[in-house]
Amino acid sequence: MLFKKALQSGLMLAICMTLVLTFQHFGLQSNIYFMGIGAIVTINHTKDQGLRSGIERLVGCISGGIIGLLFMIIYNQVNIIYIAPILCFVGAVILVLFNGKLNNQSGTLEALIMFATLITNIGTANNIYQYTILRIIDTLIGFVVGVIINQLIFKNY
Repeated sequence: MLFKKALQSGLMLAICMTLVLTFQHFGLQSNIYFMGIGAIVTINHTKDQGLRSGIERLVGCISGGIIGLLFMIIYNQVNIIYIAPILCFVGAVILVLFNGKLNNQSGTLEALIMFATLITNIGTANNIYQYTILRIIDTLIGFVVGVIINQLIFKNY
């Protein structure tokens, strides 16, 4: 079982890194962190558990992205630096409660990571909408890579 997980992890990360480098070669932004995690979380004891874990992460990424965007918009409208810690607190509480209501165990961490990643862009000129969409796409691509590896390549291992 351990050897199978090692092979899956290595193959998933190699494929994700190849995709990231290919996207970057064509001038598209991509991030191995989100894509790689999106793939790795699909590794589990059963295919169904892996699929569920990947879906939970994707839901978490989307919920963290939406709350992060909303809070960045609020911050940009208020434009008071010391409101950022309050927004961090409220955003984290909302995400944990929301994902908890969905029984989204592994996705809660992803939601908080996505939210924290967006909040780190406070005060920068980064396009937060584009950044959020790209991170969700990276997670989705990683999820698809992970599911394909789990379902097709190692189904009879």
